Amino acid sequence: MKKVFLLLSAVAGLISSASAQFSCGTDEVNNKVREMYPEAVARSEAKLKAAIERQLGLMDWSQFAKTTAAGDTAFTDDITLTVPIVFHIVHDYGSEYVSDEIVYDALKDINECFSKTNSTGSRTIVTYNGNIPGTMIPYRGNAHIQFKLAQKDPYGNPTKGITREYSYLSRSASDQAKINQWPQQAYMNIWLILAFNSNHSSAGAYAYTPTSVDANPQLVFSDGIIGRSAQTVYDHTLAHELAHTLNISHVWGSTNSAGGPCGDDGIDDTPPTRGHNGGANGNNICSDNLLYDSVCAVGYFKTYSNTNAYKLFGVVDPNPIVTINYPDTVNTQNIMDYTGCATMFTYLQTVNMRAALRSPIASRNNLMDTANLILTGVMDPTTRLIKPLTDIPPVADFSTRNSSSGVANYNSFICPGNNVTFYNRSWNDTVTALNWTFTDGAGTSTSSNTLGNVTKSFTAPGWVKVSLTATSNAGTGSITRDSAIFIPDVSNATAGPGYMQEFTAGGDLAKYPIFNYYRNANRWEISNTVGCYDNTSIKMNAFDKRVFPASLKNSPIGDVDDFYTPAFDLSSYSGSGDGNISFMLAGASKATTLNEMLDTLEISYSTNCGGSLGTWTTLKALAKGDLYNAGLVSTDFVPTWADWTKKSFSLPAAARTNGVMFRFRYKSSGPITGPRSYIGSGNNVYIDRIHFDNFPTNIDDKVFEEKGFALAPNPTTGSSSVVVKGNGKSMNVKVQVTDVTGKLIFTTQSAITGTSSIEIPAQYISVKGIYLVQVITDNSKHTEKLIVQ
Repeated sequence: MKKVFLLLSAVAGLISSASAQFSCGTDEVNNKVREMYPEAVARSEAKLKAAIERQLGLMDWSQFAKTTAAGDTAFTDDITLTVPIVFHIVHDYGSEYVSDEIVYDALKDINECFSKTNSTGSRTIVTYNGNIPGTMIPYRGNAHIQFKLAQKDPYGNPTKGITREYSYLSRSASDQAKINQWPQQAYMNIWLILAFNSNHSSAGAYAYTPTSVDANPQLVFSDGIIGRSAQTVYDHTLAHELAHTLNISHVWGSTNSAGGPCGDDGIDDTPPTRGHNGGANGNNICSDNLLYDSVCAVGYFKTYSNTNAYKLFGVVDPNPIVTINYPDTVNTQNIMDYTGCATMFTYLQTVNMRAALRSPIASRNNLMDTANLILTGVMDPTTRLIKPLTDIPPVADFSTRNSSSGVANYNSFICPGNNVTFYNRSWNDTVTALNWTFTDGAGTSTSSNTLGNVTKSFTAPGWVKVSLTATSNAGTGSITRDSAIFIPDVSNATAGPGYMQEFTAGGDLAKYPIFNYYRNANRWEISNTVGCYDNTSIKMNAFDKRVFPASLKNSPIGDVDDFYTPAFDLSSYSGSGDGNISFMLAGASKATTLNEMLDTLEISYSTNCGGSLGTWTTLKALAKGDLYNAGLVSTDFVPTWADWTKKSFSLPAAARTNGVMFRFRYKSSGPITGPRSYIGSGNNVYIDRIHFDNFPTNIDDKVFEEKGFALAPNPTTGSSSVVVKGNGKSMNVKVQVTDVTGKLIFTTQSAITGTSSIEIPAQYISVKGIYLVQVITDNSKHTEKLIVQ
């Protein structure tokens, strides 16, 4: 039998920080804080413990009535504490785009758990339906805490306490996905996402405890709860996480996970336990072996001074020490266990939560402050009463995708005549009417008043402008996207031979649509200051410019950006041995190691329009040194002339036809694990002079045409070759290579007739630097720089 002499430590349980099973990652993230700031966490825990004990010790318990509503204790503070709350739906327009009604249901479940009005289920442990032994206090606690949706946002605008944030981070979430946090001292923030990244793959949700936030001030920018949308109302997940934000740990305490060794959470009326897992797919949920587990709780009791026994339990006893013999059967129906049959918080858990909410640690006390309730629109400033949720006009929104399957289905590049569905995503109120307007590339507008989704097709090439007005009983909301979808011109293919795209204004530049799907800083754009032979090119802004505190949110990792070419007629290459798509490229990475260069540039082609019902075939994926030919650059990369290199890729037989389009897709993958998991490793990438040729790959054809020869590759990391354009007649060619001092290091001579390649062996240019290559023919002499990297 164990005997423990405690005073108020029962209700000042310290924060646990251990690894958890699927349903909660709180122990894991808080354990990392403890590892990084052990002394600060210890100080914060001591401060919170002292604050809780001070609150309970200084309370005048006689002010509370000896009888209250049925089922409530007579000796606890039953003044309802109100907390403003906001739900941020971080979505990719898939299943995680939960409705407002699901949010309301989730909030209802939260408030029922914190007010002891939730269902107790069909199977309960009789002991925990009664009172704590020797007291009149029910085991099942009423926290008298209510969470109310904010009605004013941080800028004073009307709100219903719900925001929607369109982001790829919904599919691979961490703290970086905590977009648009409202001040944590004024609102309790909850983010709902589709799935966590590999750092939290076993978690269904997690939260930071007040002591972690207090110990690491940086966490004020991440304070709150983040969880999978699929678990929004599953087994009181959000009530479980909110309890963590109010100083309650798992019932097994700080052991590694549920089902491990016996552990204790520091709360007296939750007996020691191993913790439990309800089983996959509901197996064994609420089974007898879970409900009546007594392995860790045999002979469990606690002792209190008679003063504290009265303060906590209303027990009047003349003896200086009062013993409470707690049940031997553990509290497996506790919301802080994983049994799958959660129904309750215990009495002392609720006392601890109320005390933590009244504590200044992590500014929790400001949440329930009257001035804050008025500021966030939860309380009427005149009557000082909590306000019901007020109707406000809807927020109009739509999408052209209906899945979260990654990059496969953006539905923005649409073949002429093919159907595309516009999904109504309007929210913030019950919509009673929708008005859609569509304006195609020819300027022709059509409208639809269908309440719901609309399916349309378009044939005029160019961008389609879409406007949507949503109406409810509270008013209207509107949205217009000038570039909602793009219809390519497939009936007027451009001839491939002789074509050159310099990205200068005019010409067919309008036929190169750019898609910044997530409307963020990482995007393709036309540069008017940098180019290979002029001052224009197309640039991928992949340099992560975020600085603290912005660097704590919106990692570019997972982002995808595209640009497309017009349709080309490449049938003239169908019978030849050579035929390439070529372009000039200059790219750099700000990664610290080669292994962190995970961004890729995918070049794909389509012979059937590609968009919607068409297909794309990957021609080449560039990564690491192939993509970042300029190497590692820690600053915002702007190339010099020496940074440009030619990329040529042979056209497969299937692409040597009419109506071929190309897609350039940049994927910001970045390092996905470790301390830099939120930092984008890429830098800017520039592309210029997209064209088609039948030269050997990697030849700079402009130089080749002007001078009759070219170096390939140039720059090089090994050997290089002089490719000389022959005229069909016998011609003597002499090649001389000198270093920058003028020293002759290599020479050779050949007789050629047609286009020929003369190698400069790697052993002669093994030292990095600049070499001068002189090519002498029967009637000309030219010199070109060769760069060895």
